[in-house]
Amino acid sequence: MRIGRATGVMLGCLVAGALTAPAAGAAIQTASESVTVNSGGTRSVEATCGTGTVPVSAGFASSSFTFLNGGLVPVGSLLLADGSRATGTNVGGQPRTLTDYAYCDTNQRTVVDRSSQVPLPAGGTATVSVSCPSGSVPISGGYQFANGSSGSGSAVLSRRVRGGWEVTGYNGGPGSSTLTAFVYCQRNGAPLEGESSKQTFQSFSTGSAETPCPAGTRIVSGGFNGHLKVESTLRVALPFASRRAQNAWRVTAASFNSPTAVLTTFAYCEPSS
Repeated sequence: MRIGRATGVMLGCLVAGALTAPAAGAAIQTASESVTVNSGGTRSVEATCGTGTVPVSAGFASSSFTFLNGGLVPVGSLLLADGSRATGTNVGGQPRTLTDYAYCDTNQRTVVDRSSQVPLPAGGTATVSVSCPSGSVPISGGYQFANGSSGSGSAVLSRRVRGGWEVTGYNGGPGSSTLTAFVYCQRNGAPLEGESSKQTFQSFSTGSAETPCPAGTRIVSGGFNGHLKVESTLRVALPFASRRAQNAWRVTAASFNSPTAVLTTFAYCEPSS
């Protein structure tokens, strides 16, 4: 049977739409697990997606952060084959709680990952970008710092870039570290819509910035930019929580050693039907 050119184009569009649009009734579910991290310690915690779901993004949160008593700094947030993992270091004070969030889609996607690693010297910064393979689009990203016993690398930026994901880390030392960035890519997927918002923090304060998805779309993942500047003093909004908040992405951060610091929160959204 011959198909006319116009009919063939129309059928092609319908097939593409069926591949990229969420299935009717599909939903992104949340799985979470928490762990207690004692002062000076580093621990990881993993959340597992339910049967029949696909992990598409990850989030994290620590219980609190104060400048007098320290707090828990997340040094890893990444996807696993069946969920996600968060890693945190308690830089001082009382025991803190680290929670890992796995966001799991009931719609069956084909997700592939790529990673890239760079050294992160003491007192320095490093940025690494990693690209999706041809035929796929970025839907989320993550990172992992290998701080050893004396490094203190942590993420000050984690966001989508054209065709991939970008992470910036800062290492206050005294030892060296490495930064690995991850991107998670959907095959046969349409690019996600990106939204952002900014929040300004006063010196030595904490606060949150939240970016909602537009009407008719649903949140898939998110990111942040703490706008690090290494001047006579360190200027940054250091995130210690980055997670979904209903149909938005919320980041909570602490402002360090500056008159003000700026936090940008990113939300990456797809059509909800």
